[in-house]
Amino acid sequence: MNLLALSVLPLLAVSLSAQGAFLTSPTSLASTSGNQALAFSEGSGTRWQQIHGDLIGPARLLRGLRLRRDETVPALSNATSRQITVEVLIGEGDLALVGDDFAQNFRTPAQLVVPSTVITLPDWSVPAGGPLSFDLDIPFAVPFAYSGAAALVVEVRIVNDPRVSHLVDSYGEEGNSVTPIDLGTGCVTGFLPFLQDASLTTRWVPSQRGEVVWDLRALFAPVALPGFFVIGNHNPVTVPGMCETVFPTLDLVLPADQFVSGPVAINTVPRASTPFSVGMIGMEVTVQSAAIDPSQPVMPYVMSQAQILTVAPLPAQPLPIASLRGSIGNALADELVYGGRVLQFEF
Repeated sequence: MNLLALSVLPLLAVSLSAQGAFLTSPTSLASTSGNQALAFSEGSGTRWQQIHGDLIGPARLLRGLRLRRDETVPALSNATSRQITVEVLIGEGDLALVGDDFAQNFRTPAQLVVPSTVITLPDWSVPAGGPLSFDLDIPFAVPFAYSGAAALVVEVRIVNDPRVSHLVDSYGEEGNSVTPIDLGTGCVTGFLPFLQDASLTTRWVPSQRGEVVWDLRALFAPVALPGFFVIGNHNPVTVPGMCETVFPTLDLVLPADQFVSGPVAINTVPRASTPFSVGMIGMEVTVQSAAIDPSQPVMPYVMSQAQILTVAPLPAQPLPIASLRGSIGNALADELVYGGRVLQFEF
């Protein structure tokens, strides 16, 4: 080997080392898109945190993180290249102890790997051809020595960003549900039947708890008139003068909130959840929507069709990744779920 070749080899080794290697979390989405899109930044003063239990293994010196554009959402015209200010903290934690307190999820002192720094967002305003790369790059000013013995905790704080624009590839755990059984057709309100669209969904929530999510909604409700949801056992009763059979027993009556979009009124109640237990699997509950409607010829009420909702088993165990979102000024998160943004770490 000549002297020129010998002199080039050390430079080449340094260059290859500087390029680094990359680890994607979750690894199953390294070359496959996730099932959700989340904003990289929700505006000034916001933050998100993720706890990655899937990275436990070899110790690594982490030098940066990267994200990629979500490919399921059409190109957004405002997702142009621009500068924002961020901070990034890294530490280690325990996925089994994750809660909605951002600071408490760091079981070792959080290290500020990116102090308040201006970064440049890539141009995602035009459609991209071919596989999408991890081109939203945040190099660490201070590398983080990850032990690999515990979950990796990453927190991104948006110090200054006037708007939401860049949607990044993300994923969420799917819940499990049984298709409701419809009973009746519903009273006509205006030109359309009063239509209930309710569901029960079982899902996992941190830390490793099962819950049943109640989602109650009814379409084509009488506009600007009080409505409610009736919940009980299946016990059909025909009420003289009522335009639909009353299917559930009146065990629980919940007042509805109403949202109006053009001529369509939608009645809902805030989404609620109850703890899941194995003994609940297969349990049934009957739900029906009702509203006051003085235009009815006999009784001033309308009823939707009823639905029998069934509690499903829990879905498969979630991937060991949890995420929080909230504001820098609030110690507690607005949301804590399994799933999150697909991240790629340079080491």
